[in-house]
Amino acid sequence: MKPLVPALAGLAAVSIVGSSLAAPEPRPAAAAPAAGQDQAATYKAMFTRYCVACHNAKALTAGLDLGSVDLNNIPHNAEVLEKVVRKLQGRMMPPPGMPRPDEPTTEGFLAWAQAHLDEAAAKAPDPGRVVLHRLNRDEYANAVRDLFALQVSPAALLPQDDTSDGFDNIADVLQTSPAFLDQYISTARTVAISAVGDAKMRSSTVTLKPTPGQSQGAHIEGLPLGTRGGFLAEQVLPAEGDYQIVIHGSKTFNYDYVTPDDRFVATIDGKLVYDSAKDPTPPAKVPLGVAKGHDFAFKVHLTGGAHKIGGGYITPTYHANLSELTPYKVSTGFAGPTVVSADLTGPINPVALGHSPSRDAIFSCQPKTKAEAEPCARKIIASLTRRAYRRPVTDKDIAPPLRFYRSGEKAGGFETGMQQAIMAVLVSPSFLYRTTSAPKGLAEGTAYPISDIDLASRLSFFLWSSIPDDELLKAAEQGRLKQPAVLKAQVKRMLADPRSETLVNNFGFQWLHLEALDTTDPDPNIFPEWDNDLR
Repeated sequence: MKPLVPALAGLAAVSIVGSSLAAPEPRPAAAAPAAGQDQAATYKAMFTRYCVACHNAKALTAGLDLGSVDLNNIPHNAEVLEKVVRKLQGRMMPPPGMPRPDEPTTEGFLAWAQAHLDEAAAKAPDPGRVVLHRLNRDEYANAVRDLFALQVSPAALLPQDDTSDGFDNIADVLQTSPAFLDQYISTARTVAISAVGDAKMRSSTVTLKPTPGQSQGAHIEGLPLGTRGGFLAEQVLPAEGDYQIVIHGSKTFNYDYVTPDDRFVATIDGKLVYDSAKDPTPPAKVPLGVAKGHDFAFKVHLTGGAHKIGGGYITPTYHANLSELTPYKVSTGFAGPTVVSADLTGPINPVALGHSPSRDAIFSCQPKTKAEAEPCARKIIASLTRRAYRRPVTDKDIAPPLRFYRSGEKAGGFETGMQQAIMAVLVSPSFLYRTTSAPKGLAEGTAYPISDIDLASRLSFFLWSSIPDDELLKAAEQGRLKQPAVLKAQVKRMLADPRSETLVNNFGFQWLHLEALDTTDPDPNIFPEWDNDLR
């Protein structure tokens, strides 16, 4: 019972204030029963005097019959007594205006009941049931990030998860349909190709857009000083080669905020790669489309892997037109030149695959001869499955992805084989589902403490919405994670990690329903400063 008490402290404080209007029954205070007295009989009499008039078998107010509660059998009546303790702690019962026991009697009952409830719970814990828990799409994307150093868009790859009470990680509603499985198989293929890379892949176009809600009138951290607005996006390129970037911009004239000599500059990984003042030629001859006003185009040679691509306008002046007076109008945001989108096309003339964060995360070895290929593949697969399945693995776990590797290796060589093996891992139930391993020989319905391995997964998916890292998994494999000092140290370390921001971005937003901000439009007469930038 004790862990439930602090969580209700705020509610209890409010209830105490409300209950102060009802004075206790005007009678001499009765002291709490001494330790040697029959406390169960004393508190049963308290129930009869103050509670049973409403909470009886006939009235069943709030669904409670306190007249039939046997206080000599706490375990059998634990659920009812938990409710009674909660109400009495906040002095929410008896209702205002009704007779109530004096403070010593109330405090004595609370101490006696909580002690017996704790004792009963320790002897027969009821942790509830654990069901098969599919990774939701955010957890999937985070796991891919931690496995392959690869950022993917969960919304672009996987269908929307069902929610329960606003949360999208409730196991009972995370169903799996045939259509869902098709989507996961398609996503596994996309992730495997992106992680390993494909020097023979065809050129394709990806559209990059400014972050929703990003002010086009403010500087974006990471772009050159002096720029306003624009975009900055991280994109994983599948192979080294030439890439063409076309910027689609627009200019509005609601206010004379800018001058005609606006410059657009673009950067890749913080280095300047384009300046419209030096290359003002519009992309009229670019086969991707026709230039429209503030459109710019340029080509760059890039390696495979993750790159930060961005750009923005440099506006030398930024002033209001004071040549005429206009009626006051609620601001609708920045009215200067803006970036609408950017088209990234490539690789054009791809070359051999080199280093990238995802390839470095996968290929812990590279075979130099055909004889070295399968031992190297086995080593990579063993490491990958251990992290993806979040537990020590056996030859039985390694066998299925190894079969896929052999099939792919015959068709296209070592790296094609590794792509196939990664696909097999990502569609395995051991990766897609979280579960709890019960000890062998345990009778059905028996409660048991979870293993260190299962505790590691619960901890990482709660704090990070992702898989355990190597340090956490090692502590679990060594059986040390349940040690209080080790557990405390791991929690502090994990909270200090940037991945713990998911507590705000996922849990916090869902708990407080902050996603409603996207559709909220306050009354402009009451909140004249409200706009998309503030949103």
